Amino acid sequence: MRTILCLCLAITAARADWTIIQKAEGGMNSGQMALRIKADKARLDVSTQISVITDLATGDSTTLNHTAHVFLRIPAAEAAKLRDTALGLKAGAAVPAPALAPTGRKEKVGEYDCEVFTWSLGEMKVTDWIAASYPNYLPILAALARFQNAGLARAAQPLMPPLESFPGMVVKREMNHRGAVTTTTLLSVKEAALDPKLFDVPGDYKAQPALQLPSAAPAK
Repeated sequence: MRTILCLCLAITAARADWTIIQKAEGGMNSGQMALRIKADKARLDVSTQISVITDLATGDSTTLNHTAHVFLRIPAAEAAKLRDTALGLKAGAAVPAPALAPTGRKEKVGEYDCEVFTWSLGEMKVTDWIAASYPNYLPILAALARFQNAGLARAAQPLMPPLESFPGMVVKREMNHRGAVTTTTLLSVKEAALDPKLFDVPGDYKAQPALQLPSAAPAK
């Protein structure tokens, strides 16, 4: 039954267009971030200067630098190498995902009643405020899961608990690394048609040399 439900949610998410707006505070990239998903394309506006367009079917990504009017294509294979390099992994090695731990606390964030969970990765301590009452959160999580399993986002996917383990929508996340705290707050989620041109590289942007990294040693 769970498999059938997940399949139905994935189909629903694939047909919908989503715009997810978050606010980050306390880190180097403080400000608003916008994730837009349409069919097999996703666009993450990290800031006003940088956007990343991902093909969810192939895993290939394109980073746009709006200040310099240039773009960099990153094939899915190179994104996988980035993950292995960042984590110090052998090629093809499995990564155990962190697990959500309930704190027993219940707190309100904006209009939502939330349960508070924690998880950690090395010296990074994370607190999530999760709202089970968030409207339509299941297909939203399904859309986010498609995004997190493709391209550059896939490099970070093993670093967090799997989305299917979340009992609701994360409306606030606090990350503490050696006392440096970054807080991300969900501002809005909108399901509405998006212009396909949002996922195209502007015609006046120039290509930079494609990223090519050395392969990691194979896992034994």
